[in-house]
Amino acid sequence: MNKEEIKKTLNRIACTMLNEKAPIDNDANVIELGADSLDMIEMVMAIEETFFLDIPDADAEELLTVNKMADYLIKKENNNG
Repeated sequence: MNKEEIKKTLNRIACTMLNEKAPIDNDANVIELGADSLDMIEMVMAIEETFFLDIPDADAEELLTVNKMADYLIKKENNNG
């Protein structure tokens, strides 16, 4: 999966959690868009299930935009691959 595909997938996950019909800006902070702590937990769980990985809580707290999430996943993949 390339970076653009990862971003599209993450954007769909974020939109689902935020009940957004249209894609969100990949630089938009999901907390500022209305996500609460439960939404963030559900979003991280959805990312973990989709990409078959574990995200430590300390890392999850920093993943507030689609771009940050994508960069994190690519870095993690490069370190494991």
